[in-house]
Amino acid sequence: MGPSSEAIEAPLPHRARSLAPSVSRVAGIGALAVASLVLLGWVLDVAALKSVVPGLATMKFNTRLVLRIAGRRVWLSASTADVPNRLGGAVVCAGLVVLLAGITLVEWLTGIEQDSTNSSCTTR
Repeated sequence: MGPSSEAIEAPLPHRARSLAPSVSRVAGIGALAVASLVLLGWVLDVAALKSVVPGLATMKFNTRLVLRIAGRRVWLSASTADVPNRLGGAVVCAGLVVLLAGITLVEWLTGIEQDSTNSSCTTR
């Protein structure tokens, strides 16, 4: 007879277990805040908000969308309420993140970019 699943998993110290949901909530809210500020920057055409670090490259729409989806998922995963279909929601969010990352990779490899502001394709 093999080892039980309890023997395989190393228990987290009590303090780490109690801090994990708080850290996840803060990380999720932080990602949502950054994604929202970048969206505001794109909508209002404010260069300082389009980039996480002023003077560096701007965050693209796909990146902002992925950051928002991931941030929301991290924030929701820290919820103490028993949410039905929590695993299903995590799988859907992960799938969307992978799909958008794949689209961005294809755009980069082919030199074709989808312009999110007017739905036209441009070539680099």
